[in-house]
Amino acid sequence: NTADGDGCSRECAIELGWSCGADNVTCTCACCGRISSQRGNVSVPASSSGYVDNLRCEWTIGAGGDGITLRFANFSTESNYDQAAILSCANESCFNATVVKSLSGDVSASGIINITSGIARVKFKADGCISGRGFLLFLAPM
Repeated sequence: NTADGDGCSRECAIELGWSCGADNVTCTCACCGRISSQRGNVSVPASSSGYVDNLRCEWTIGAGGDGITLRFANFSTESNYDQAAILSCANESCFNATVVKSLSGDVSASGIINITSGIARVKFKADGCISGRGFLLFLAPM
């Protein structure tokens, strides 16, 4: 995705985590995508040095119908500046989505987050300064 959100182009700066193909049209992302399964996990790249500054990640999870249960583990971001948000969506476009939970800082236990619509969007946004270790998010059917 580009900084302006319009896909790959020669005129726009590419956000960290994304890369453009030679055609300047095809984009890929290291920490985003569509997960149709309701079981598994996603993570913000974590290492001993943490995630990179200005990182943007986004996943759409589920296929609708059955609900999804989400639970964060090992959550560590720069408090008040780097944030993860869970949105409940009526459909895959997530237009007019509802923010269910936002997390920032060191969180030992996020609790269970139930998405009854069966479709969730997870967004992570880091600023350009201090970074944390990241997080792991577990997915399961309700």
